Amino acid sequence: MGERIIARHKARGDDGTIYDITEIQEFEEHRTVNGEWVRWDGFKRLELDGGGYLNWKGDDAFEIVSTGEIIRKIS
Repeated sequence: MGERIIARHKARGDDGTIYDITEIQEFEEHRTVNGEWVRWDGFKRLELDGGGYLNWKGDDAFEIVSTGEIIRKIS
């Protein structure tokens, strides 16, 4: 199993703090009997660059799991 970065986001809290967010996707790769490589994408997760996890709360909002704070994506 592996993982890859699929996106990076910036978000802002109500107090003006800017957060850097990394979106990561897990995957598995296997060689088939005929020698071809096949990849299956697995779970996606969001991580704060300083440590910690987030939940999606719509298209432009995230919840910091450890604090419950809602932060909004900066366009």
